[in-house]
Amino acid sequence: MKNDAENTLSRDASGRDGRQVNLSRRRFLGSVGMASGAALLLPRRGWTGTLSPRPRTRLMGRTGFEIATLGLGGQGAMQWTPEGIDPQRIVLKALDLGINYIDAANVYDDCQVTLGKVFRQLHLVPGAPGYDEKRRRSIWLNSKTYLRWGKGGDYKTPGITGGTGSSKSNATVVDDIKRTLIQVYGNGNEEYPEYPAGAYIDSFFMHSIQTPQDVAAVWEGFDNPDPKADRIGAMAVLRDYRDGTNLTGQPCEYAFFER
Repeated sequence: MKNDAENTLSRDASGRDGRQVNLSRRRFLGSVGMASGAALLLPRRGWTGTLSPRPRTRLMGRTGFEIATLGLGGQGAMQWTPEGIDPQRIVLKALDLGINYIDAANVYDDCQVTLGKVFRQLHLVPGAPGYDEKRRRSIWLNSKTYLRWGKGGDYKTPGITGGTGSSKSNATVVDDIKRTLIQVYGNGNEEYPEYPAGAYIDSFFMHSIQTPQDVAAVWEGFDNPDPKADRIGAMAVLRDYRDGTNLTGQPCEYAFFER
């Protein structure tokens, strides 16, 4: 019989069959790649062998929150929604499938307005009839600001990137926090903002930090906040809103970050 150079059978001294496999590196890597790709396409099975279509979850840092390993991006799903597609249906479907992290931003056009409609439909607005607090707490809502200052400053300063979703020319990070709250929970009116007590977002990010000037701006005054300072960076004010403190002297009705 002609020997197969890549896959021959041999027998060791004890008489046991042993398989000598000389797969080429290219064939091996190709096999692994195909197997990995197929595994990603297969439905996940739990230890019981039953199908589990919901995404895996992981503990999110030190928050104690179990977050799905897939999130819903507000820009792709709610700002760049293809023509003829209702972005609300995308959000509802994602939540129905177990995706519980939603990423929004003040510069994503009507993204937060869309979320407001979804939250009302699912009874996720505090104080509204039928408010489902348990379900609201099962969702992690993140938003973002392009603004760098909590007081004073100007995003048009040379070296500082960003802009604002707010209609105010001198807007600060406080305006973007409130803008998120009124669009998701309230009346959507920036001039006369109204939103219910108990409305909150779970996290709030600095959007697209790109330059050393951006970094310096957002952290200005954080270590030693002075309410009399002309300029205070966004992080110091966000800490006040998170903790319900008033170290920066900026208006803070209550803490917006409840977790």
